[in-house]
Amino acid sequence: MAENLPPPVKEVASYAGKPLPEVDPADLRAVYDEYVKRLGKKGGSVALGDSVYRKLCSDEADLVAVWYRTTLIFFAVNLLAKPVPDAARKVAPADDAPSEPPFRVPDALRQDLTQSPLPEYVFKVVARFPIMGIGQGGTGGAPWDVHALVLALLRAAASASPLP
Repeated sequence: MAENLPPPVKEVASYAGKPLPEVDPADLRAVYDEYVKRLGKKGGSVALGDSVYRKLCSDEADLVAVWYRTTLIFFAVNLLAKPVPDAARKVAPADDAPSEPPFRVPDALRQDLTQSPLPEYVFKVVARFPIMGIGQGGTGGAPWDVHALVLALLRAAASASPLP
């Protein structure tokens, strides 16, 4: 059972209200790719245990920071890249209707975030993007600035794209 647990909760809670350290983009890619691989085989949800993180990441990796930052990549892919379908709006009660982000994510970024594999710049941005740790029970808001994340991804995409 311990194999299926992400980094220990007490370690996650130790970052509450503190900035997370930057991580190696290669560690993020390795963990993200493993999640995607297992999701493809199993579907539904997947948990990677502490031992899997240790196997995938470099020896000096802060596994809690890698876990948090991998979560941010899934946020970007699942919420920023995919608009809420009209069907979901029609089914949800008016006061509980899913909403789009309070800003428009450019189509080019949406396309990049739905590529498989993800472009390298996504891992580079998320590896060093400012994130505050949250304790048990959450914070009542995102531990990162969503607008700043979109802008950082857009800047990185623009510099990663070859000029015509």
